[in-house]
Amino acid sequence: MKPTFIVNESKRKVTYKVRKIGTKKKLHEISTLCGIQTCAIIYGPNETKTKLWPSQSEVQRVINKFNGMSEIDQRKNMSTQESFLKKNFEKVRDQLKKARDENKKNEIELFMFQCLGVGSIINKGDTIDMNYLLKVINLNLRYVYGKKSGDQPQHGIGVAANGI
Repeated sequence: MKPTFIVNESKRKVTYKVRKIGTKKKLHEISTLCGIQTCAIIYGPNETKTKLWPSQSEVQRVINKFNGMSEIDQRKNMSTQESFLKKNFEKVRDQLKKARDENKKNEIELFMFQCLGVGSIINKGDTIDMNYLLKVINLNLRYVYGKKSGDQPQHGIGVAANGI
């Protein structure tokens, strides 16, 4: 759900107060758990004074440390919403690819074991990539032979260019 402006003023004030407390709590948690320095400068429309967390001296210390860094080092840890989303999208895309590859491997292994159970190749039509099946068989044979003796050479089935 995308956050939208809260029209009702009393609800907006309550939400601000609750979120401000929650933000301070999260900053304290990440600081403690990760051993990093955090601070917050919070200015609400109905407040006469800016709220500094955890204290004015700590906020000033963190800001001075940041300002003392080179511009390159400052930018290294900064990200825009676009770059943050792009990085996370790439990470999720990589996870999806790994999951698809794992599913394909599991599907082929299941097919392989079904064929072993029946004693012949089950007709799956064009849904099974025979080259990939041979690759999975070879991997399983290497695993079996490797378990049998770590010194033995690895055996397997050769795969011809045409898949036969």
